[in-house]
Amino acid sequence: MLRTALVFLAVLGLAVSSAQATVVRGTVIRAEGRTNASCRMVGLKLDSGSILYFRLPSTSDGDSMLSVALTALASRLPVEVQYNPAIPASCGGSEPNIEIIAILGA
Repeated sequence: MLRTALVFLAVLGLAVSSAQATVVRGTVIRAEGRTNASCRMVGLKLDSGSILYFRLPSTSDGDSMLSVALTALASRLPVEVQYNPAIPASCGGSEPNIEIIAILGA
């Protein structure tokens, strides 16, 4: 019974956190590699002309996101980034962490 309750709370927590996610589209203008992996940043120029910066996780998930960001930077293809502005940045800065980055077709 306790296990069922914990699973329910975990699923509920995921539903709440994903409901607060924000999605933006634009072009990658900067992708960083750093000694401190949790401080790596990706710069995104939005379709509106504004520029947003995001942090990458210091895990293998962040490595895969960086490879997608680098591919998008080199190809100049548009991307879609999902992030949660309510979750603190991994490096202590004000930039939100990327949850998902996807390259969009031309």
